[in-house]
Amino acid sequence: MLARGFAPSVAPLTRSKRRAHARARIVRTRAFSLVPKTPKDAIARHRAVLLPLFTLGAALHAPDLLGRGIVSHACDATSFATLTPFGRGVTALWVFGGGATAAALASGTVWADVGVLTIALVEIASGTAFSEAIAPVEMPTPIVIAQCVNVAAVVGFRSWERVEADSTGAEAR
Repeated sequence: MLARGFAPSVAPLTRSKRRAHARARIVRTRAFSLVPKTPKDAIARHRAVLLPLFTLGAALHAPDLLGRGIVSHACDATSFATLTPFGRGVTALWVFGGGATAAALASGTVWADVGVLTIALVEIASGTAFSEAIAPVEMPTPIVIAQCVNVAAVVGFRSWERVEADSTGAEAR
């Protein structure tokens, strides 16, 4: 038996505590899903994944403009000047276009899609049909495959968004 005054407190929940408990129950019932439920969710998730990658890509290619950076070293290019004009263009596209695309991904504008598609298509072309144009650098196959996935994702998510908009009568962004 507890002595008087030492009994556990059973004070009623305050309004803010009741709300906090209700929010916690809602959060627990909404389990995270790997499959997006809406096209806007899919686009937002895709952009969230690409933002650090495009930021890093632009940052890693930037030293290549000044000489021999990390990427040119990894590709056995002695310097930016020894690259073909096409190779220099791809490098500059990554530095300036990658940075602009990262900014657009962060702000959520449609320019993010334009930037992702531009860089992806240039890298796909560089790794397949125009591989001799970037010699002595070789575009790694995993990068070409990743860029194919990027193109498919952007086109797929935007198509899904258009279908949703047509079915609801709303206008797609």
